[in-house]
Amino acid sequence: MGLLAGYQIKKWKLETGLQYMVSGYRLERVYFGSLYNDIQNSSTKQIYSHLMIPIQLSYAFPLYDNITVEPILGVAESFNIGETNITQYKDDRQSLKTGNSAFNNRYNRFSLWGTAGFRFEYRIDPKLSILAGGTFQYMMTNFIQSTQLSYYTSQHNYALLVNAGLRIKI
Repeated sequence: MGLLAGYQIKKWKLETGLQYMVSGYRLERVYFGSLYNDIQNSSTKQIYSHLMIPIQLSYAFPLYDNITVEPILGVAESFNIGETNITQYKDDRQSLKTGNSAFNNRYNRFSLWGTAGFRFEYRIDPKLSILAGGTFQYMMTNFIQSTQLSYYTSQHNYALLVNAGLRIKI
């Protein structure tokens, strides 16, 4: 979810804005040590929230009079807002939001993402278009605050996104 603004020179488009993204993972059949002994009915889910400032470059290839396809490349700086951990064992579900100090000890607050994708533009009139496409985003920097650990580990989140929206030319 977000808002982009940009500038177009001929078929080239440069955009920036503000986006909110959620990434995470889910593990099934997790062993919780002595807490639970049946791993068949257990799972854990980590959810991370990110506030991002993207910079994207695209080029419009015309397909028909009012339809173009635009490959997109870019980067995004992310402020990593927080983490929620959801643990479930049979019917027992627990949700825990990590506090700021614990989050700061485990994770880097800022990270750099790479972006690659495409979108289709359908022009309704010269000032209004409908956009739809997909993007792959990969966290290029290490998410884990490894200086707090006695061993080295890394975490590089990624997301496959479906994008849709309107383009209004001013």
